[in-house]
Amino acid sequence: MKKKLSTIVLLSTALGVSTITVSAKTNFLTPVTSSITENTFATPSPYYQNISDVIAHNTRNGNSLHMYTNIITTRPVNISLTTNLEKYKNGKWTTVKTWSFQKSSSIDLTLSKTYTITKGYKYRTCSTFKCGNE
Repeated sequence: MKKKLSTIVLLSTALGVSTITVSAKTNFLTPVTSSITENTFATPSPYYQNISDVIAHNTRNGNSLHMYTNIITTRPVNISLTTNLEKYKNGKWTTVKTWSFQKSSSIDLTLSKTYTITKGYKYRTCSTFKCGNE
């Protein structure tokens, strides 16, 4: 089953950093809801066998948005990650860019991308990852 990790970053005129850290104790069978805004941290607690840690954060500097996701596993497994950058416009979220990565028999996978954004809009990243059979 794929796990979905969403980081919502409200980008306004101020510089903001948002981070979600998912530790090996998060139970995704229990719904976790949180609104992540500038300089706010949320830590869900999953139960995984293959996933040791997932770190995701977005940093805005002017018109540049830097997205970072790192997945660390407990043993070498196949890892896949898809991250969508979404923009809130006209009352709905639309995908503006998608990145997909895969690694075979690995213990980590990192996404580090910078994208030029338009001021005055809200942006968020939504990442879906799979590690071995999780």
